Amino acid sequence: MSDGAEGSAAKQQQVEEAWRWSPPPGSDASLKLTDVYTDEEVTLERSWSTITFLVQPITATKAAPSVRLLRTLISADTTRRVLQSSFGFNVLFALCVDDLGVDAETARAFEEELVKALKAANILPPSLMLRASDYIEEAKTTMDTLLKNAHAYEADGEIMLGSDTNPALWVKGSGDAQTFDASWGKGRPTATGIAMALTAGALDAPLDIVFGGEGTANVSSVEALNAALKSASAVTAAPVISTPVCLQAKATTMDADAVGVGNDDATTVAEAATSPRLRLAVLRQSVFDDVALNAEALKDITHIEQQITAFLAAMSEQTSVYTQDRFEVLTQHDQDLMLNFFQLRQEIHKSLCNNINTAAVLDHLLAIIATVAAYTTAQAAATKPLHVASLRQIGLFVTGLLVRLGVSFDMHAATIGFAVAAVATPEEIAARRKEFSQVFAKFFEQLSSGPDADAYKSIIDQARAEGIF
Repeated sequence: MSDGAEGSAAKQQQVEEAWRWSPPPGSDASLKLTDVYTDEEVTLERSWSTITFLVQPITATKAAPSVRLLRTLISADTTRRVLQSSFGFNVLFALCVDDLGVDAETARAFEEELVKALKAANILPPSLMLRASDYIEEAKTTMDTLLKNAHAYEADGEIMLGSDTNPALWVKGSGDAQTFDASWGKGRPTATGIAMALTAGALDAPLDIVFGGEGTANVSSVEALNAALKSASAVTAAPVISTPVCLQAKATTMDADAVGVGNDDATTVAEAATSPRLRLAVLRQSVFDDVALNAEALKDITHIEQQITAFLAAMSEQTSVYTQDRFEVLTQHDQDLMLNFFQLRQEIHKSLCNNINTAAVLDHLLAIIATVAAYTTAQAAATKPLHVASLRQIGLFVTGLLVRLGVSFDMHAATIGFAVAAVATPEEIAARRKEFSQVFAKFFEQLSSGPDADAYKSIIDQARAEGIF
């Protein structure tokens, strides 16, 4: 068998393995997603079984994956977990590394670092990990299809989507950039072009969810993008959804204050349109908003959210003191990062409470802590031992709340313990406990004098018994 035939067979086997799944018996739920550009609703029916979820191609670099990229991936992972755990869908979750223009060694090293980052951030492994260079022929076929159906046009050797204000699908090479021969000229597919090629090639189904990606952040006509994706999907076996859902921000309709984009770094709404933070806000506001709320579950979630926010605020007041002593608690960036995750998952769970009991929803809240702890400790433990101790106490605090509410937490608590233990010894944590205890004592003092003092008594006693304050 030739190398080309072997490669094709391997790709086909990879896709077939990713599709092997059957829906749970008795499942009948459906889910509505809202396209943030057009407000068009798309209902995902249980009978469809599998949702095809693609994160826009990730550019391979010599540097390790950035915090910005991880925040996008964690947001995508949150959506995937909700679709899988709360609605029972199979999610074919695909990541593609854009390795065009880099050598094989750089691409391999980046993929290895990406896998490590996914594990550190407690992100579920992708169903498919793909390389853009394996799908150049599919990209050319896709471009031909789009041109024939008038969803794209060629201009001076480049392929544009719909109009000149929309992103390019194929661009001419410049300098030492890697290029490929095509009937319209020598060049290479862009991230958006690769995403469309994967629709027709690797995934063997149209995309149901397109998540992230800088290439589509400035699309002025989402109808052109959706029509083009539908056109590209026409070459596949059986379409699942005719119109994919694009979860991306539209800068002209967003208010920076409303979505929590800070002004301290002079970030404008237009500049923030390509940031994962703004996308998280759009996701929170636009997805799952048609599902009824369970008042009791919402009350409990809000209560925990308020306590976590108060805890982080108390820690923030002490940051400058620790900095002067060469000790660090949570930097403002870290606080923003954590609160972003809390708020994102809180909003999702608010909307998922109609068919899920309170305990099941609250159980997910500890997964928030596990996600943040696993990611943050892995990134910062070597230089911020006090930071590790802080996360340990956050875990204790939230665990105590969940115990009071009768929530199972063993699996997630074990995740927290493993994440902390992997990067900091008990001696390292103990060495910083004295400094941290001032903040923790202040926080528990607030709880002790508050309206829920009796409910927190056992947690406070436990903290004192462990010598936390």
